[in-house]
Formats: sequence, structure tokens, C-alpha cells
Amino acid sequence: CIRRRRSSLKLDLDLPIPTQLKTEKGKMEKLSEDVRIAAETYLRREPNAETRKEMEDLIAEGKADEVEAALAKRLSFGTAGLRGRMGAGNFRMNDLTVGQATQGLAVYLEDKVENSKEKGVVIGYDHRKKGAISSSALASRAARILISRGFKVYLFPEIVATPFVPYGVIHYSAAAGIMVTASHNPKDDNGYKVYAQNAAQIISPMDADVAARIADNLDLWDLDKVEEDPYSNSNCVDASPSIDAYYTEIVEKMHFTQNAGASSLLPITFTPMHGVGTKWMKKVFEVFGLDPYIPVKEQEEADPYFSTVKLPNPEEGKGALKLAMQTAEANGSPLILANDPDSDRLAVAERQLDGSWEIFNGNKIAMLLADWLWMKRESIMPSLEKEKFVLIASTVSSKILRAMAEVEGLSFDETLTGFKWIGNKALEYKNKGYCPLLSYEVEIGFAPLGISPDKDGLRAAGAFAELAIHHYREGVKLSQRLHQLYSKYGFHEMVASYFFCYDPNVMKKVFDDFRCGGKDGKYTRQIGKYQVKNVRDLTDGYDDSQPDNKPILPVSSSSQMITLTFTNGAVFTMRGSGTEPKLKYYLEVVGKGETGRAEAQALLADMKEAVFEAVLNKDKYGLVPASN
Repeated sequence: CIRRRRSSLKLDLDLPIPTQLKTEKGKMEKLSEDVRIAAETYLRREPNAETRKEMEDLIAEGKADEVEAALAKRLSFGTAGLRGRMGAGNFRMNDLTVGQATQGLAVYLEDKVENSKEKGVVIGYDHRKKGAISSSALASRAARILISRGFKVYLFPEIVATPFVPYGVIHYSAAAGIMVTASHNPKDDNGYKVYAQNAAQIISPMDADVAARIADNLDLWDLDKVEEDPYSNSNCVDASPSIDAYYTEIVEKMHFTQNAGASSLLPITFTPMHGVGTKWMKKVFEVFGLDPYIPVKEQEEADPYFSTVKLPNPEEGKGALKLAMQTAEANGSPLILANDPDSDRLAVAERQLDGSWEIFNGNKIAMLLADWLWMKRESIMPSLEKEKFVLIASTVSSKILRAMAEVEGLSFDETLTGFKWIGNKALEYKNKGYCPLLSYEVEIGFAPLGISPDKDGLRAAGAFAELAIHHYREGVKLSQRLHQLYSKYGFHEMVASYFFCYDPNVMKKVFDDFRCGGKDGKYTRQIGKYQVKNVRDLTDGYDDSQPDNKPILPVSSSSQMITLTFTNGAVFTMRGSGTEPKLKYYLEVVGKGETGRAEAQALLADMKEAVFEAVLNKDKYGLVPASN
């Protein structure tokens, strides 16, 4: 699945082509006619001289494959906005593609959102940079484009955590928000995330509506009358006051323990993973009354090259958290908190009595957070009925919160994968008078109390630090508290990981083979010795657990996702990632009683082996394991 395929080109050929290029004519002739036209059109449109030179150099050096890869198609705008490698070309993150996206968004807001120019757009950015392309410069270009159209712009003057943008949309009652970041992607990537007027990530049909307007506005608008510095324009406002409001609100709604401090009882280590989080997490600890955390000095500064890690994603486990563990051990700290580079995710690790480290997956972190918030419900909304508190999880996450809801009498719901769905579902409940106690996804994304509808690694960290200190004061480690909770709600054991799969055709074949792998030429019904009870296919729109065989969750033919429920109660889901070349998988089993955990762990290991043999066979499909 790692072999390359040449893409068929779909190009814009209706535009005049310049006759002079700063390239050697002989080299240009090595390119096919379609690629040559695409290159000339791109060079005419790209406003960044250094990025244009990058493309000109590729052409001059005769690197036809690299030129085609960069120009074969435009970065597609979807519910994740844009995400891709920084560089020259239509299929890269650069001034042109971000400018085109912003123009499409501006026209959409003019057409669809009343008083959108007066309401304005909130813009933030992280620290990513490659050559002449940087998040700050891309954010500045987006701001100037919106200003040129008459929009008010709330622009943060420094690198910020992603959660500040959706909160800013709420604070200013803005028409939309933009965050320039690639989150935890590799260093060469960048992204352009869009938030709707409700402060949640955009969903269909807004994504398609914006994409259509992008396609109608591919030539960049004239910015000659807009000052180079966005703040020199009267329509641009410093968005920093919304950050102060953010900290005030999270303390009012989520700070439950006075004099929480206790660094001698529980010294906490924190790493921002070379990202934006240092300044903002220090402020969280300060406003929550916590003693200062122990910093991982090698990862404390915002570093666009992520110098100490291969992948700047704390979800990757011990490899990503190695320096944090060394720092914690040197300082006698049994608890590590980590943000991903844009601070919208939270990872947690606890040192066990035998000296080993347990890295909690997103399900365990969610269980501890949900338990803590449920304990504090009288402080949160004292007059609200139990059933009006709701827990929300993505469908691939553990069913442990559903079990908790059933036992405790509160509500539970699940959504498709991703906070674009989770956040909008939380808003639905909030508008009906419910309190979204916790919304989460297993990929270490958490939104406590619905303060804003997107995941937030800062406010989640504040709550987690408080709950950890509470349990340590009681003489209970977090792993011990988890055992207590699993004894009550069932031992939910899950493996959640992925394979790299670089060829979309191979990705599709994995799913299609399953769809026709049964004895009747339909869905596979037997995996090893384990029988499949129900199949839900959210690509083809099939769910035989429903009376009409139609899924309750939304169906999308453009994304691959199949879920199996086995007769023994186990649940397996596989799906294609929307932002990375990954085939993700999730397998969960449940055990009960005194031997429940050991039985669940043994069953999980055996079922994983069976799934790998029958469905996710890396040798058959050429899948590359995450560990590689």
C-alpha cells in the first residue's frame, strides 16, 4: 500500500497562461502539457515570491514527479477545513490555497449568515513554519482578505491554543472562526480549521457550500488597499480579551477545590510537546490555585521542528512521552499531563507502585473526568435532574460511559467520529436544557461541561489536576480509582491503534473485501472462532441491528467505516482517517466480576489476533503498523 500511483489531473484551463516563466524552456518541455499548464496557472496565482521560486526550481531541475504531486489537484476543503504539507502547489498549504479558502468562506458568510461582516471572524494561529510559509503569515493573509471584503476581524496577536478560537467565536458572537494549525501532524504539515457561527467545527452542508465558493474564487482578490499589518486596518481588533474571559469562565464553572495546590503530595509534570501550550497551561495552574507544574525543559518552547520527537503526538505513547517520564522520575513526580502541539488534546500517564508508567488511553481519562464531574454535579447545576446531565462519546470510543449512565441514571448519546459531530451534538442537548457533563473521543479529546463545543486540552487539564490531587489526598492512585470504577461499571478493555495506508485504492479494498467476504458473498460473519451478530456500514448505509437495516448515525459514501458487534458483546470498528493516511481500528471487550479484568484482557488479545488475520492482514494488504 506504500507504492505510488500517478494521479489523473483535473485542471483549471480557462485562464490565460503567461508566455514567460523563470524556468529553462528545455526543462519545462519535460512536463506533460497538463502539468505545464497547471504549473503556469499556479505561478500566476501564487502571491508569495519565495513559494513561487520553490515551484520554479522544481521545474528547472526537471523534477516532473514532484511537480505533478504538488499540482495534480487542489487541497480539498471539507469538515476538517484544509490540511496538508506546506510548500508550493495547489495540493499544498500555502498563501494561495489559504487565500482561496478564505475567499470562499467570505462569500459563504456573505450569502448565508446575517450581518456576518459586523459579527466578524475570529482568527488564531500556531507556531508552524517551513521556509517562507508560516501559520502567522497565513493567518495574516486570511485576515487581510476578510478585511478587504468589509469583515470585522478578531485576530490574536500571538500564537494561541486552538480552544481559544471557538471560545472567541462565542465571546464575540462572531460569524465564524479560523485556526491555522495542523495540530499533532508532522512538522512539514499545516492546516486551516473553520468553526461555524455556533463555535463548533463545520459539518455538512456548510463544508460543501464553502468548497463550491472556493472553486468560484480561485484568483486572489486585490489587497492593494489593505495595510500589510492587519492591525493597521480599522476593521481588525485584538482578540486577546476573550482569553481573559475564557480563564474567568473555566474557573467559575470547573474549579471545585480550594487550596488545591499540594505539590508535595502530587508534583505534576507537564509537556506541551514543543507546541503553544506553555504560557497557557501555566495560566491554568495559576487560576485553579495549583502549585506550578514541573516543565519538560527540552520541550517547553514552541518549536516548529518538534526537535525531540518523531511525531509530536502524545497519543503515540512512550516514544512521545520519553522525556516527560525522565523529567518526572528525576523530580519524584508520579503524574504527567501532556498537550498536543495546539493544546486541544490531553494525554495522561501515572507512575505505578512498581516504578512502571501506565499511559491512560482516552477512555480511561474520560472515565476519571466523568466520575469527577458527576461527583461535583451539585456544584455544577444543583437543581438539575439527574437525567438532564448527558455524557457524549464518539461511536468508536469505549462504551464505559454508556454503562455509567445506565447505572447512575444520567443520559448518554454517541456520534460519528470527530468533534465536528460531538460538539454539535453537545450543543443540541445544551439547547434543550441539558448539561453536557463530558463530551469525548478516545483520541484524547475532551470537552468538559460544554463551555465551548470543541475539545480543549487546557480546561480538561485543570479539571484532571484537581481530581488527581483529590484522589491522592484520599490515598488512592488514579489506576486504583479506575479499578474501582470498572468494578462498578464493567471492565472495558480496548485496543485502539492504526496502520499507515498510503494508497486510497488499498484502503478501499480492505473494506470492500470485508463487504463481500461472507459465504453468501456479502458481509463477513465469522472472524476466527468469533461470530458476528451485527454489521453497521456507514459508508454504504447498512445496519442490520435496526428494523429497516438503516443506520441511525449519518452515512457518508466518501469515508470508509464499518462496525461489528459480536455475539460475545465485543465491538470492533475500522475506519479511514479523514486527515492522515491511516486505517484506524478499535476493538473493545467487557468483563465483569472479580476476574473480569483478566478475562477481558485475555479475550481482547485473542480477538485482536483473529481480526488481524482475517480482516487487517498487513502482509496481504501491505499495511504499515503504527510502531513502524
